[in-house]
Amino acid sequence: MPLRFSQFATTTLLACLAFALGACRKSNRETPNQTGRSGKDEAISVVIAPELMSNQIGSLPGVVYQSQANSPIRWQPWIKETLERAKAANRLVMAVVAMPQYHGLEPVISQLIKDPVTIEAIHQKYVPVLIDGEAARELGLLAVDLYSETKNPIRFPLFMWMTADACPVAWTAITDTPSSDAVELFRQSDSTISKMWQDDRNYVISNSIKDNDNRYERLALRKNTEVMSQKPGQEALASLRQLASFYDPISRSFDESGGLFPSGALELMSTMAVHPGVSEEVRARCLQMTRELMKDLVYGPMFDPLDGGAFSLRFGKSWSFPVFNRDCNSQARIAIAMLNCYRATKDESALDRAIGVISFAEKNFQTPDGLFAIGKASSQEPEKWFWKIEDIQKALGPKDAAWWIKATNMSAAGNLPPETDPSREFRNFNSIGLTKSLSEIAASESQSLAEFTPRFEATRQKLFDMRNNRIQENARDTNAYANSSFLWFLPTPLHLM
Repeated sequence: MPLRFSQFATTTLLACLAFALGACRKSNRETPNQTGRSGKDEAISVVIAPELMSNQIGSLPGVVYQSQANSPIRWQPWIKETLERAKAANRLVMAVVAMPQYHGLEPVISQLIKDPVTIEAIHQKYVPVLIDGEAARELGLLAVDLYSETKNPIRFPLFMWMTADACPVAWTAITDTPSSDAVELFRQSDSTISKMWQDDRNYVISNSIKDNDNRYERLALRKNTEVMSQKPGQEALASLRQLASFYDPISRSFDESGGLFPSGALELMSTMAVHPGVSEEVRARCLQMTRELMKDLVYGPMFDPLDGGAFSLRFGKSWSFPVFNRDCNSQARIAIAMLNCYRATKDESALDRAIGVISFAEKNFQTPDGLFAIGKASSQEPEKWFWKIEDIQKALGPKDAAWWIKATNMSAAGNLPPETDPSREFRNFNSIGLTKSLSEIAASESQSLAEFTPRFEATRQKLFDMRNNRIQENARDTNAYANSSFLWFLPTPLHLM
């Protein structure tokens, strides 16, 4: 998960384990002892399949699996045979569900594998299974329901302990943040879950089946419940007005939108701003909101001036502090939103940002067959992405440093708002985002756009190379994903502009 967005990790863990303990509470039941026998002194047959003794995911496609193909953890694939082997071994499955567009799997696992005791516990007590949530969509749907049961936000990677019948027993997000210790969080989970299993595995199995049956009943009820509007046109317009009212131009905040780049809101508002079936009053309101949101986003750090890509998440309430990870799907949605904004407003900056994002995606996510991968999240260590004034001055020299510092609103004290960095951990650091168009910057240097553009490109390349030297390059994901490819090949509104 994104940096510093997992402050509830410990709370999530305790809530999930409390749920599991409550679900599995019992009294006066026979318990298996440490020799593998039940309270009735009945021997438990244990068969360890040879496949469980080695990592089995090396041949699986996708960045999730390839990132762990050489891991010392004996990862197994999410297949029927793995569950059968877990049943024969009389072990719980420790499933780790990861999403390729979410940063966090590799840092968490790297913490775990540094501790030999943790690796030994995983291998002796569980069958570890790694699951790509994009490939196994049923697990993504299950994750939503599991988190809703404990009233916690959805976070990945999701650690889920389940029986060999694929019924969840307990679950939590063990995430990578500066304040979290993945090893300690795992140990807390393991001590509780393994004790439950040792005390009465038969009860854990039967109770988890019962809970899962109830879960499927709830899913079926939601699926089969028809909720249809009796007045779709009127209610759609009312919803549009309500959405527009969420934006406060005074505080420059978009309530209820969270920290995600509001691609959906921008696309909806900009589309409705030119829709002939919408009243003039509503079109005007939508156009105003589109322009206001663009002021917050187009000229700011959410668009990277060095490589043209966009960031889809922010830290806190200010767009000045992006979360430094990117995936192909979010780039596509942002590009489409910007194209629609350009159609509605005719603001060249929106078109420039869209073209920059498209170029970035083609360079970073296009696969050899011409399709698109979902992409690998970038490094999220802010200090490697942020800049100090002295870095810029040393790299560019006084003449070019002066206009760059002014154009990106950098300062010696840093440009992150206090509410975004209340602990002042990143004091004197600056995020970068152009605050004006290239033609405006050129004019401030008394040059034409044609004269200034080569100068800008040389400056951009110097800083881009410097940043690349700081950031360890992640392995490229070269596996085409249908969702990413469809987004890029969908018709765009360019023909309407």
